Amino acid sequence: MSWRGLFSTWSRLSRLNSCPRCGHSWYPRGHLHSRACPACGQALTPPRSSSGIGCIGVVVALVALGWSISTFGERTVGAFFGLCAVAFVAVMVARWQLRLRDERTAEAAADQALLDARREREARFERLIAEHGADAAMRISDGKPWQGATQAMVTEMLGPPEATASRVYKTKTSETWKYRRLDAKHFALTVSFEDGVCVGWEERDT
Repeated sequence: MSWRGLFSTWSRLSRLNSCPRCGHSWYPRGHLHSRACPACGQALTPPRSSSGIGCIGVVVALVALGWSISTFGERTVGAFFGLCAVAFVAVMVARWQLRLRDERTAEAAADQALLDARREREARFERLIAEHGADAAMRISDGKPWQGATQAMVTEMLGPPEATASRVYKTKTSETWKYRRLDAKHFALTVSFEDGVCVGWEERDT
């Protein structure tokens, strides 16, 4: 790989951002680090910059240049470029170490986020068992309506409806909950209730 290709690869790697919450990776436009993840909206803290290390390297190179001028004379140019190469390598190694540390921190945060999500699912399932029974909790977790489910169970399963329609008869109250809007009048899923209990549902192809 040429020096130009190596520099291009390093530049892209230095701009790669990743979210510790959802694991999404992206290259921000116009800047090195994004303030938030574009996928889940998680606020991000930019990694500690290694510019201070770079400044130290430049200062060391300048000091070395002055020392070499007074000591080596005609060999100053070669010594200077050699010291610049050493300083450049030191900065690259420092940047790599910082990036490796940030990647490990991001991986640990992602693992913790997955663990927290699993604990939340387990806690929710235990709550559903306590409120609706084991069989209903399993059905709610499956995410599919069934005849006999109450409106509270469907809300746990699908969330609140996007639109509703109801009719009151002498002997019963009929209500329809609508989900996943397709256009102004149609929805991908409708669930029908009578007196608060599911009696049927209809799904449309999106």
